[in-house]
Amino acid sequence: MKMKNLIFITILLLIFTIAFSQDKKDKPDVVLKKYQGRIIRMKSEYRKGMELLRSQLIRDYKLRQKQIMKSGDLEGANKIQKKITALEKKEYGVTNELGELGNEFNFDVKINENIKVKNVESKLKKKKEYTTNIAAEATITASSQSKRTNPKNVADGIKKNKWRNAWVTRKESNGAWIEFKWKKPRDISKIILSSYLKKGSKINKADIIFNNKTKIRVDSFPEGAEEVSVDLKKNIKVNSIKIKIIEGTTNKIGLGFTEIEVFGK
Repeated sequence: MKMKNLIFITILLLIFTIAFSQDKKDKPDVVLKKYQGRIIRMKSEYRKGMELLRSQLIRDYKLRQKQIMKSGDLEGANKIQKKITALEKKEYGVTNELGELGNEFNFDVKINENIKVKNVESKLKKKKEYTTNIAAEATITASSQSKRTNPKNVADGIKKNKWRNAWVTRKESNGAWIEFKWKKPRDISKIILSSYLKKGSKINKADIIFNNKTKIRVDSFPEGAEEVSVDLKKNIKVNSIKIKIIEGTTNKIGLGFTEIEVFGK
């Protein structure tokens, strides 16, 4: 009987000892545990957001680089390429493994000037200078024409300031036009305009309109019957070219051109 009581007391003491020792241990932080899942998700979303921002920066820098390259600014295009390279190599604009903020997330850091960049010059399309006048290969029409003149005369290769070698409007001035249309797209590099001049009749300003969309304003027509050369900054692919008179003075005659040369292929 005494032995049984001793065993029972020993078991009770053991139970109390275990319970007491567990009480002394640190309990888990139930408050923090409640937010752990959310913290992990937020860090993951932050990393994804930063990587999305990186890809958007690369895209926008490339678009900006194309614009600068069109202007022929090789130095400016190279500077932007350094930023693109650094972003692509994740040399900046990165978060650490935990997705925490740090210096690495700063997208405005100074770029290492020694970074090796892709050959930007190879991306630049060099302008081709054409020497063949393709004006006569087009169908030429005009808003009006005086007697003894014809729109086709501007592509006959004769630069004489005479009616039979020119196209002159029928008492038309501002708004008058002459248009060239080719059967297939042509690549051009330069246009030369030779005005038809008579006393009291002169073109002051004209627009060259490509494919009925983009245009170039020409406002440097000389006093004499000299030609105006319009050297394009880059080659333009065209199906049509319209020369529209914007401003001119006329003495009951009309305005026009003795010759229009379009150099291309």
